[in-house]
Amino acid sequence: MKTKKLHLSLALTCSLLALVGTLVLLGAWRTERVLARPQGDTRYVSSISGIDTGNDCTDPAAPCQTIQRAVDQANDGDDVHIATYEVSTSLPPVTTTARYTGSGSSVIELTKRLYLYGGYIYASSLGTWTQGPVPAEVDGEDTRRALYVSGVTPTLELLSFVNGHAERGGNVYAEDADLTFVATPVMSGTATYGGGLYLKNCRTSFDAGDLSWGNLLGIANLPPVQNNSADFGGGFFVEGGTPILTGLYVNANSATYDGGGFYLYSGQAIIAGGLVLENQAGNRGGGFFLGNSPARIAGTYVYSNTAAEGAGFYLNGPFSFSEETIPIIANNYVRSNRSTGSQGGGFYFRQAIAGLVNNVIADNEATDGAGLYLWASSPQLFHNTIAQNTGNSGVYLTHKPGSIWPPVIPIPSQPSFTNTTIVSQTVGVYVDSTGLPAPLQNKATLEGTLWDGNGSDTAGPGPVVHAADVYGDPRFTCTGDPPDCLQPYHVLTDSAAVDAGVPVALTLPGTDLLVDIDLELRPSGQGYDIGADEVVSDTYSVWLVPPLSALPAEPGQIVTHTHWLLNTGTETDTYNLASHSSSGWATLLAVSPITLAAQTSTTVQVPVSVPPAATNGMSDTTILTATSPHVQANAVDVTGVITGDVADLAVGKWADAETVQSGKAVQYTIAITKSGSLTGTLAVTLNDTIVPTQAFTALRLPTNCAGDEATGLITCTWSLPGSDPLVTRTLTIAITTTNVYTGLLINTAEVSAAARDPDTTNNVAQAVVGVTSGSKIYLPLVLRG
Repeated sequence: MKTKKLHLSLALTCSLLALVGTLVLLGAWRTERVLARPQGDTRYVSSISGIDTGNDCTDPAAPCQTIQRAVDQANDGDDVHIATYEVSTSLPPVTTTARYTGSGSSVIELTKRLYLYGGYIYASSLGTWTQGPVPAEVDGEDTRRALYVSGVTPTLELLSFVNGHAERGGNVYAEDADLTFVATPVMSGTATYGGGLYLKNCRTSFDAGDLSWGNLLGIANLPPVQNNSADFGGGFFVEGGTPILTGLYVNANSATYDGGGFYLYSGQAIIAGGLVLENQAGNRGGGFFLGNSPARIAGTYVYSNTAAEGAGFYLNGPFSFSEETIPIIANNYVRSNRSTGSQGGGFYFRQAIAGLVNNVIADNEATDGAGLYLWASSPQLFHNTIAQNTGNSGVYLTHKPGSIWPPVIPIPSQPSFTNTTIVSQTVGVYVDSTGLPAPLQNKATLEGTLWDGNGSDTAGPGPVVHAADVYGDPRFTCTGDPPDCLQPYHVLTDSAAVDAGVPVALTLPGTDLLVDIDLELRPSGQGYDIGADEVVSDTYSVWLVPPLSALPAEPGQIVTHTHWLLNTGTETDTYNLASHSSSGWATLLAVSPITLAAQTSTTVQVPVSVPPAATNGMSDTTILTATSPHVQANAVDVTGVITGDVADLAVGKWADAETVQSGKAVQYTIAITKSGSLTGTLAVTLNDTIVPTQAFTALRLPTNCAGDEATGLITCTWSLPGSDPLVTRTLTIAITTTNVYTGLLINTAEVSAAARDPDTTNNVAQAVVGVTSGSKIYLPLVLRG
C-alpha cells in the first residue's frame, strides 16, 4: 500500500481541500479577511417581539422587528445581531423561531458596509443575546428576493436565505460587491438567471464557519446551496468578477437550460473543495456550465449530475490559450454523472481550450464520450484517470463541420493527453474524421498512457498518435464511493502506473502540475506516475522541475531560469546546491544547504548575465545539482544568444471569387508586410499549401516561386528591401481546378525569415474557395458533422 495517505472523512477532506486548494494550489486567498476591523454600533432584530416604529435598534432589550429597519438605521461598520430564536418571559419560558420577511423587491437591501450576524438566541425577559449555531431564516415568500447587495463589503453570517424569487438572483443578488458569507444556506430560490445566487463583478468568499453548525443540517459541515431553480444557473450564476467559492454543498439545483449547479460567464471564479451533487440541466452542464470563463475549479466532488450534454461539465469556449483566458480544472472527482441526451457524461467541450490536471473521470454515462466529448476543442490533459465510464467510448473527438456557402473550413479537435490512465471502456479513444488532411484533421495525441481492460483502446477513422504506452493492471485501491471507499481510483505500489509516465512540460499556468489529486508532490520515486494519483512510498526522493529550461537572450541581458526543488519523499532531507556554467555567465541564487520537510518544496533561481559583447549563436549551458546524503537531482539550463533587429512579418491572402466552377481557374493575392526595427534587407520565405491535391491540375506562379503539383506545395523566396521600415510585397498565384472535383479548395500561406519575429500569430493566412459543378453547390460528404 502507498504511504502518507491520510484516511479522512468526506467532510474533512472537502474542508481541507477548500483550504489547501485555495492557499497552495490556487494561491488566491485574500489575507484582508483576517484583519481586525473598527468596532461600530450594534443593532438588534427579532421578528417575534421587535418594533420598528421610531426604533434605532440599538437597545438589546427593545429590538427592531425587521432586518431592513436595522440596516436603514445603521452606519457603515455597524453590527446587526439577528435572532433565530426568542425565549419569552412566561413561565415556563416558550421558545419561538423567528422568520424574517419584507416588502418590495427584496427582504434585505444592503448598500452599506455592515456585519449581519444571525443565529442569536434572544431572552426577552433579560435582554440578553447569545449566538447559537442555527441560521436565522430570511424568507422571500416566493415573491421577492431574500438579499440584494450593491457596491459594498459586508459580512453575512448564520443567515439562511430561502424561498426567494427574482429575474436575477432568486435568493441573493450581488453586484460590484466584496462579500463574505459565513455559514449561510441558500435554498429554494427561483429566477431566470441564478436561482440561488447571482454574482456580478464581485469578489466573494464562502466560509463554513463553526463546523458544529453544519451537523444540524446533516450536510457534512458544508453550507448548502440547495433546491434552487432557474432557466440558467440553478444554484449560481456568476458574471465577471473574482469570487472565491470554497467548501460549498451545491445540491439538487436545476436549470431549465444550462448550468444546473453553476453557470460561469467570463470572470475568474475560483471554486474549491466542495460537493456538486445531483444537480440537473435540461440542456447543457448539469454540474457546471462555463461560458468563456477562465475559472479555476479544484478539489471538488462532482457527482451524479445530469444534463442532455455535459452532465458534469460543459465548456463553451474559450477558443484561445493564454494565462488570462484558459480554464484550469484540477484535482476533482468527476463521477457518476449521466447524459440524458447522448454526449458527454463527464465533460463536453465545445470550441474550448482548457487545462485538465489530476482528475478522476469515472463511472459517468453517455452514448458517445462517456468520460469526455470534444467538439472542435483542443484541451491539454495531464495525469487524469479515465475509468469505467459507460457508453460507446470513454473519449470522443469530432469537429465543427465546414460548408461551401458561406465558405467555412471545419474546425478539428486536437487534444493532447499526457500520463493518462484509460481503462475499462468499450472504446478508450474514438476519433472522428473531417475527411481532410492535417492540419484540418481531428487528431488525438497521447504520451504515457496506461491501457487496460478496454474493448478496444482506440477506434474511428481519425488518427490517434500515441507513444510510451503501458499495458497492465492499474491496481486501484478501490472504486466505490466514500465512506466505504475513502480514496477511489488511487493506485497501489505494484500498479503498472507507478514511475511509468513521461516527463511533463510545465505548459499550464499555476502549480497544478507539481502535485497529484491529494496535493502530494509529483514526481516521486523514479519518475512520474500515470493517472491522477502519485504513489509516495520512497523515504528519500528529490526532483528539480523542470529538468530542462531553455531561454533566449540578447547581449547584455540578464535572464533567469526558475526551478522547483521538490522533496517528494516521506522524510525531511537536506540538499547541497551547486551549479556549473559552461561560459561562466550563470550564478546560483540560493543559500546552500536547503532543508525541506517531507512533501514540501522551494524555488531555485539561476540568473544568467549575457556579456554585452556576445554574438549571435553563442550560448551557455549550466548544470544544476541538488545533492543530499541519500539522493541527487539534476537540471540543465540553456541560454542562447540571438542578435539582430526585430522584423514583424505578417501575411494576408484572399481569392478573387468565393466559388469557381470545376475546370476553371481561381486567382489568389498574397500580401506580405514587414515592420519593426529592422531596416536592412531581409530574406523571406513563403510556403503556400493547397489541399486537396486532387482538386487542381495546373499552377501559374510568379517569379521566384516554385510549385509541386503532386504535393500541393508552393515555395517563394525573395528579399525585402531595407530602405523603409514598413515594406509590403504582393504577388498573385492562379490555380486551375480539375473538371471532376467539387468541394473546398483550401489555400494556406505561411511566411518566415531568419530575423526575430515578436508576433508569429499573424504569419499564417488562409483562403477557402468552393468548387462547384454547374450552378449547384455540393457539400462534400467528408464534411458531415
